Amino acid sequence: MEMQDIPPSHEDSLRLISSMIETARKQIGDNGFHLLFWGWVTIVVSLLHYGLDVFTDYPHPYFAWFLMVPGSVVSFVYGYRRGKRSKVTTYTDRIMVWVWVTVIVSVVITIAFLSYINFQAVPIILLFAGNATFISGWLLRFRPVVIGGIMLWIGTIVAFLVPPAEQLLVEAIAVAFGYLIPGYFLRAHYKKQ
Repeated sequence: MEMQDIPPSHEDSLRLISSMIETARKQIGDNGFHLLFWGWVTIVVSLLHYGLDVFTDYPHPYFAWFLMVPGSVVSFVYGYRRGKRSKVTTYTDRIMVWVWVTVIVSVVITIAFLSYINFQAVPIILLFAGNATFISGWLLRFRPVVIGGIMLWIGTIVAFLVPPAEQLLVEAIAVAFGYLIPGYFLRAHYKKQ
């Protein structure tokens, strides 16, 4: 007997899509690790840079950002190990990874050409982070993360309007609303399930 390809019903298609989205939600948001980790690291580094710049005579307060390097290693190792344990990789998972890869590439390019933008990286990096956070929230269908992206965009606008030192404070506040609060909502949501 020959098998025929029967197109899935509308309900089956919706169930499959919902299942893929739920799998991605669980993989990305089960504990909100990346939002929380990068939220706290960014806030600490922003405030450290601000403190070194405003309250000391240290000539290179921006060196605080080198703390992002070990943070990147921790984040990569965590994500890699978690990916190895995952039984499936969905299309949504792959989109999420590449959305954030584009942010990393954009940030590196921005940092490489800081002198061309008068060393005003904070608003631009907030813009990149807002874009990726908004898209991530939309892909996860999780409103707090979407709102987090919007909060980062608002932070972008405010950062463009204040002096460079205060941009660091704006960044810390924007990241608290854009990463930490949504990250804790994600963690709570998935602990309930």
